[in-house]
Amino acid sequence: MPKRAWVGGRGDRPVIDVSWDDAKGYLAWLSQKTGKQYRLPTEAEWEHAAQALAAGGIAAGNFVESQALHPMPVARIGAGLRQLFGDVWEHPDLSKRDRSLVTVAVLAALYRTDEMRGHMQRALDNGVTETELKGLITHVAFYAGWPCAVNAGRVAIDVFGPK
Repeated sequence: MPKRAWVGGRGDRPVIDVSWDDAKGYLAWLSQKTGKQYRLPTEAEWEHAAQALAAGGIAAGNFVESQALHPMPVARIGAGLRQLFGDVWEHPDLSKRDRSLVTVAVLAALYRTDEMRGHMQRALDNGVTETELKGLITHVAFYAGWPCAVNAGRVAIDVFGPK
C-alpha cells in the first residue's frame, strides 16, 4: 500500500489531497494486489466525458473492468465522473458561488467555449452577478490574453441575452 495517508475516503466520502503521483502509486499498488490492471483516464478520455456531461448526458462507451476510473465498481465512465464532479461541487472548502467564479475564470483562460456557457449560467444560479462576470472577463484579459477575454465576452452575451 502507498505510504501516504489520504484524507477522507471512508464510505461515500471522497478521498481528497491526492496528487497525480499518489493516484498513480495507488493504482500500481492496486494492480499488483488484485492482479488486474488499473489506470487513470487519459486527457482525451476526460475531455470526452466532460463534453458529454456538459451536454447533459453521460459519456458513451464502457471501460473494461481493469481500466476503471477508480477502483470502485463503476461500469460507465459517466457514472464515475458524475460522482466525481458532484463531490467537487459539494466540497465545503469553497462556496458554490466562489467555485463558479473560479470555474468560469479557468474555462475563459483555457478558451473552453462550450463548457463556459453552462458554467456561466450555473454561476448566475449560484449567486454570481452579471456585473461580477463582466469584471471577471476583464480580469482574464490581463492574465490570459485578449482572445480568451473576447471569447468569454461573446459567451456572456449569449448567456445574458439581449439588453
